[in-house]
Amino acid sequence: MIRFPKLVLFLLAAQLASAQGADHLRQAERYYASGDYYNAAVQYEQYLGIRKSNSAGFTPYAPQRTGSRSAASAGDKAYERLAECYFQLHDYAQAAQYYGKLNSASPDGAVNYVRSLRAAGQKDSAFKALQAARLRPLTPAQQQTLALEEAALRFDSRPDPLVTVTKAAGDLNTGHGNYAAVEWGGTVFFTSSRTDSSQQGKGPNRNHLYRVVGTDALNADPLPGQAIDQGLCSFTPDGKRMYFSAWTREAGRNLSRIYTVTREDGGWTTPVLLNEKVNAPGSSNAQPFYVEKDGTRYLLFSSDRAGGRGGYDLWLVVLNEDVSIEPQNLGSGVNTAGDEQAPFYHGTAQTLVFASNGRPGLGGFDLFASKGTLQGLGPAENLGAPYNSVKDDSYFFSVSADSSLFRRAYLSSDRASDCCLEIYTIARQDPPPPVEIPPAPMPKDTAGIVEAPVYTLPVLLFDFDKAELTTEARQQLDTVFLQMSANPARRLRIGGYTDGKGRDSYNNRLSDRRARAVRAYLYEKGVASERLWIKGFGECCPLEPEVQDGQDNAAARARNRRVELSWEQ
Repeated sequence: MIRFPKLVLFLLAAQLASAQGADHLRQAERYYASGDYYNAAVQYEQYLGIRKSNSAGFTPYAPQRTGSRSAASAGDKAYERLAECYFQLHDYAQAAQYYGKLNSASPDGAVNYVRSLRAAGQKDSAFKALQAARLRPLTPAQQQTLALEEAALRFDSRPDPLVTVTKAAGDLNTGHGNYAAVEWGGTVFFTSSRTDSSQQGKGPNRNHLYRVVGTDALNADPLPGQAIDQGLCSFTPDGKRMYFSAWTREAGRNLSRIYTVTREDGGWTTPVLLNEKVNAPGSSNAQPFYVEKDGTRYLLFSSDRAGGRGGYDLWLVVLNEDVSIEPQNLGSGVNTAGDEQAPFYHGTAQTLVFASNGRPGLGGFDLFASKGTLQGLGPAENLGAPYNSVKDDSYFFSVSADSSLFRRAYLSSDRASDCCLEIYTIARQDPPPPVEIPPAPMPKDTAGIVEAPVYTLPVLLFDFDKAELTTEARQQLDTVFLQMSANPARRLRIGGYTDGKGRDSYNNRLSDRRARAVRAYLYEKGVASERLWIKGFGECCPLEPEVQDGQDNAAARARNRRVELSWEQ
C-alpha cells in the first residue's frame, strides 16, 4: 500500500479546492457578462463557499441561505457581483445582505445598496446608507438616483382608503413571473415565464402569452403558434387584431420588437413585424397599446431609440396602412431621464397611466397618471399607495368602460415577491355622497345681526426651490382646517406651481411636492384624504410676468412660487 504523507494530501486537497474555486469564478463571470444572473449567482455562491453544491439544480426563485465567509477573505468584487445579481433579479433583501458584507463598495454598489434597502423596507438603514453613499465620488446620474431614493424614502405612503389592491387568485399567478394582464371579451390575456411543457427545448423562464377564460381563472392555456419569446399584448376594439412584443438577441443585446397578428378562422395568423418607423433599428421597442380616437388609429409604445429624454421613453405613432408617419415623443410632462414603460390610455377618462422610475415616488417603478388628449397630455401625477409600493409597480390596465378609471383594473407588482412580478386586481369604491347640512333657520327678528364675512382661501407662497411650508403658510392652513371642520361636505382642490426657473421636468416635480406638502399638513390635522385633490402644474399659469422690459422680476417670481386653493364645485 502506498502511503502519502498528510502534508501531501493536504496540499493536493487545497490545490483541488483552489482549482474548483477558480472554475466557479470563471463560470460566474461568464454568466454575469451574458446577463444570466440566475446562474451567475449560483457560481458566485459556490466560489464564496455560500452554496456547497449545485447538484440539485438552481431554483432562482427559492430563498438562499448565506454563509459565514467574510467579504475580505473572498474578495469584495465577487460579493459585489453576487449582490448585483440579486439586485438584477429584484431579490432586494438578498442584495442588501450581500452589499452589506462589502468592505468597500464601488459607487454603483453604494447606490444600489441604498436602493436595495429601501425596496426591502429597511427605511432607517437606507437613510444611513444614503448619507454614506453621498460621501463617495458620484457621477451626476448617480447623484440623481440618490435624490430619487431620498424622495422615495420621504414620500407620503398613506394608502387611499377607497382603494383595495389584491393579489389575483387562481391560475393567473402560477409559477414564476406573471404580469401585464389585459382583459378582452371575458378573457384575460397575460404574460408569464412559468414552466410549460409545450415550450420544451426553448429554455426555462421564457416569456409567453397565456389566456384565462372565465371568472374562476383555473385553466391557463398558451396561445398557439408561438416560436419566440413574446408577451405584452394589446387588442383592437373588435378583437380581430393583436399587437405584442417579442424578444430577440442581437449583437449580444436582448432587443424587443413589436409585431401584429390578425384573427382568422378561430386562430391567429403568422406574426408580422411592424416597420422601422416603430421598430427603430438597433433599439428596443416594446409594450404596445392600441388606441382608436375619432376615427384615427394610434399605437403607444416604449422605446430606447435615439432622440428620447432618457433610457426608455413613451412614444406615439399614427397607424395607417404602411405606418409611415414618424413617431412622436410624449414630451417632458411624461418622459424623464429615467425609464418610462407600459402605457395605457383610457379614452373616456382622457387619462394616460404608465410606469416610471425617473420621478419621485414610493420607489422603483411607480404608476403615474397624466390627463389630457394624446396630443396634449398634462404633467404626470404619482398615483400613490396602494397602487404603488416600495418595489416595482407597472402594467396598469382598466376594465372600466366609463370614466371611473380605477373602479376595476389590473396592475403588476413584485411587492410581495422575492423576485418576480405578480398580477394584482384593483377595486375602488365610490366616495360616500357629501353630507347635506340644511341651513339654520333665520330668526324672525334680524335687527342687529351682522352678515358673516365670506372666507377667501389664501394663496400659499414658498421659498425658492423649496417645498417645505413656511410658518405663515402653516398659520394660513390652520384657518383653512377650521373652515373644513365647520363644513365637512366641502372638498379642497390644491394646485402647486413654480416660477419659470429650471427645467420643465424638475418644476413639474417641485410643484407636485408643494401640493403634497399642503395635503399632508391638512391630513395630519384630521382632514380625510378623499376631501383633498392635488395636482402639480409646474411653471404653468404665472400670476405675474417674470421678465419686464428685459429685466428679471424677482418679486413676480416669488409670487409665482405658490399653492392655490379652491373649493371643489
